[in-house]
Amino acid sequence: MKSEVSLYVGEALGKYGFPDGHPFGPDRQDAFRKEAVKQGLEKRVKLCEPRAAVREEIERFHTDEHVDRVDHLSRLGHGSIDYGDTPAYPGVYDASANVVGAALEGLARVMSGVLETSGNRRVHSHPQSNSPIV
Repeated sequence: MKSEVSLYVGEALGKYGFPDGHPFGPDRQDAFRKEAVKQGLEKRVKLCEPRAAVREEIERFHTDEHVDRVDHLSRLGHGSIDYGDTPAYPGVYDASANVVGAALEGLARVMSGVLETSGNRRVHSHPQSNSPIV
């Protein structure tokens, strides 16, 4: 196994951030990247661009009803994706698909032995009993 570490960053992941002062705002990736550069992290890891997950991959983790809801609210451009904590915005479905795709790509590379570990600063979950994650 190689001891390579990858970090998924890029414009597509930067679009995954919630508006209006949400703690998981759109500025988080830029802040992380600036600190990574300051610490020299970018020179010690393999930087990777994300890929968008297809719907079937997203449905491994979420119900089809939830995926439909996110898609609808993404096109609508507003609303609450879950229980009030995650606001919708235009393009949130595509932004989320890139987060999922980056996580799955990193996992596949770890499982195949290409990487030792993989990171994606955009992943989060809501571990509630009535969560839309299945």
